[in-house]
Order: sequence, then C-alpha cells, then structure tokens
Amino acid sequence: MAAHSVATRIFKFGESVCRYLQTNCLRKSHFFVSSSAHNKPTSATSGLLFSRTAIKPSVAANQHRCITSLTRFNVVDNSALGQRTKRNSKAYLIGFYRKRKTADIGDVIRVAVGGKTNKAIVVGTRKTKHHSIPRYDNNNIVLVDDNLAPLGTRIKGPIPSIIRRRQAKYSKVLAIASRFI
Repeated sequence: MAAHSVATRIFKFGESVCRYLQTNCLRKSHFFVSSSAHNKPTSATSGLLFSRTAIKPSVAANQHRCITSLTRFNVVDNSALGQRTKRNSKAYLIGFYRKRKTADIGDVIRVAVGGKTNKAIVVGTRKTKHHSIPRYDNNNIVLVDDNLAPLGTRIKGPIPSIIRRRQAKYSKVLAIASRFI
C-alpha cells in the first residue's frame, strides 16, 4: 500500500473524530494538536486537526486536581502531631466546615493526623484558581486548635500572601509565619 493512501486514511479518521467532538459539544481548549511547519489546517476540520496528526486529550483535562475527602497533606508547622506525620503516614482530609465539599487556600478543614482528628488551615495547594496565587508541589496545612490558634510555634514553609486578606481570622497563624509569597 502506498504511503499516500495510508496518510489519507489517517487524515479521514481524524476528520471523523473532529466531527464527533464538535457534535458532542466538547470545548476545543481540552485538546491540543501537535503541528509542524509543513502542516496546514483544512477547511473541513475548522483548524482543529492538522494533516497527519491526531487529537490527543491534554494532561490537564484528565487530571482530577481538587482538594476533596481523603486528600493527603503535608503539615508545615513544628507541632507534635505534625512531626508524627513525618515518621508515619501523611495527614488526610476527613471533613469540611462549609457547605461546598472542596477546599482552597485559607479554608479551615478537619484532618486525621496519627489516628486523631484536628482542625487545620490550608496554606498551599497544587491546584490554583488564579494565576496570581502561587502553586506548590504538595498540598500544605497548618494544624490549629478550636480557636484557630496554631499548635506549633513555627511554620517551616512560605505562606501565600492571599491569607493576609483574612488577617483578623488568622492573626495568630500569620504571627508565627516567617515568609510570605
């Protein structure tokens, strides 16, 4: 079989995939198309598909990056419970203090640490909602008591400056923080 006919078959398959995506109302931003200098968009595909390429779902569209129940956290203060997580398993989320069942930076959550439950404040996430909020490699928390006073005396990592907006609520946590981003 000639190479030209194989390329034509692949191209026609790509057009049918493109039509399927357009009819099922999927957003174009969920897909990326690799192209080179000699590939040109065709009118039948409205620029979504280039010749000799296939539509692949992007990595970001398939990842579930949200803080929900059983999400694991690193404890970034020097409390006794926080030090216990370094030796044993990480802290994980078991409850929320609001109606929405997801957490963002600055939210108070209920976590399980070393077989005990405790309140914590989220101070860093892998997921960001806005480009001005820093993105961390891990989900980070600071353990607090019922009055939102921190259990430790020092916070090891930097804290996002967006938490400063809630200064009245988290004044004790901000007092022991050494660095802000």
